[in-house]
Order: sequence, then structure tokens, then C-alpha cells
Amino acid sequence: MKFAKSYIQGLGEVIKSQGLWLFFYGVLSLFGLLIILPIHGMILEHLGFPLDIGRDLGKFDYTQIADLLNNHGEALGIVFYQAKWIVLFYLLVSVLLTSGVVSYFLSGKNKFVFSEFIKYANQNFRKFLRLTIYFVLIHLLIIGLFLYFYQSYIGSFSPFEIEDDSRLVSGFWILTPIYLFLALLIHVISDVAKFNIVKSGKSFITQAIIDAINFVVKNIFSFLLFYLLHILFFIIVSKLYLLLKSVFTLESGLGFWILIILGQLYIYAKLGLRLVKYAGLNKLLKE
Repeated sequence: MKFAKSYIQGLGEVIKSQGLWLFFYGVLSLFGLLIILPIHGMILEHLGFPLDIGRDLGKFDYTQIADLLNNHGEALGIVFYQAKWIVLFYLLVSVLLTSGVVSYFLSGKNKFVFSEFIKYANQNFRKFLRLTIYFVLIHLLIIGLFLYFYQSYIGSFSPFEIEDDSRLVSGFWILTPIYLFLALLIHVISDVAKFNIVKSGKSFITQAIIDAINFVVKNIFSFLLFYLLHILFFIIVSKLYLLLKSVFTLESGLGFWILIILGQLYIYAKLGLRLVKYAGLNKLLKE
């Protein structure tokens, strides 16, 4: 039960590191505000509120989607063009924070010091960025391969060329579990490689990735159980949030503010779980 012990120890370490947790939340909240304000203004300027989109969020409505694309296709292009730069900026911020977090937990310090965190983050930022790019490309390659196999199995993505629509469902259930397993395995290797990169201190990251692959393969069950436990905690937190959210409505001012607070607590909890993953993984690697 090393995986469970390590995860619980990581949870305790994150609870003690409230400074890191609050800093993590503050940076990403500020990032969210910097994105939402200009994007919100741009959406209002170019799109307005066609067919009262917000009214039917959460369900598929072909008429509404068709109307949006037909009447506001050009404006949507502008929004999506801006969105790619936002995604790129978020990627850079996320990589910088992850670099600092991994270094922080490896240092074994219980007190968060901003200057030291930034120093650690900057030291490994370029190496973490290269690692992220490599593994994003690997994920895209795997997605492309599975789409190719899926298309080969069903015959074609065109609804007019599919001879048996039951193959759509059966192909999905055959290939999806395999893809999810490989995606999780690649994610585990990527996280372990981050710790190897910081510990090695070398500019080249190839050896750190190779060592991570060998180490994960040799201890695959411990790592998979650790990440499955992490996913279970995430599901529990999400279900609890949805349960509490369903109790309150937007009809009253009090309900509105309670929902706002619940949403922020949910974000805070998710960021905490992200830190727990790295803290627990550090403990598991030492085991």
C-alpha cells in the first residue's frame, strides 16, 4: 500500500504548505481575470447574445449552434484566433509553476518562500517546457493513430458511407480503454521525468525521460494505483461540489454569492489536489 501511504503523506504536506497553495491559487485566479475581462468584452462586441446562448448551456441544440455559426462565423474566427494565444500563455504559466512546485517538494522545505520558488521555477523552466512540448506531440501522435484505427474499423467518418452504425459504438468501446490507459501511462512518465530533470540538473533531458520510462515500467502497478487514487479523490471532490451546487439557486442574491464562493472553493480544492499529486509522487519515488 505504498501508493496510498505516499498519497496521504502528500496530502498532509500540502495542507502544511498553505503558502504555496494560496500562491498557486492567486496566480491562476489573476491569470483567469486577465483572460476573462478582455475576452468577455470581445464576445459582447462581436457576438452579442445570439439566441440567448447562456439559457441552454449544458445541452445540445443543433438549431442554436447552426444559427450561431451561420450568423457569427467570422466573429467566432476572431475569438478563436485570440484563444490560441491565451492557451499558449496559459501553457507557459503552467510550466513555470510546475517547475517551481516540483523543485519545492524535492527541496523538502515546509515553508514557502516566494523568492526561492521563483528561483527554482526559472532554473528548470526551459527544460520543463521542452519536456511538455515533447509529450504534447506524443499525445497528438497517439490521438492521430487511434483516430486512424477507429476510422479503419468503422469504414469512414462520413455518415453516408458507414454501412453498419453499430460499429461506431463497438469501435469506441474497444479503442477508448486502450487509449486512456496509454494516455495515463504517458502522463505518469512525464511527471516522473520532471523529478528526474530537477534531480539531475543537466541541460539535456533525454536521459531523464529514458530513466523515467524504465522506472515506471518496473513499478507500473504502484504508479497506476497512485494515479487511480488521485482520480478517485478528484471525482469525490467534483461530486461533492455538484451536490452542494444543486442545493442553491440563482434566484436570490444570497444563493448567487454562495454559488460564487462554492465555485472558488472547488477551484481551490482542485489546485490543492494538483499539488497533492506532485507531493505524493515525490514520496512514492523515495519509497
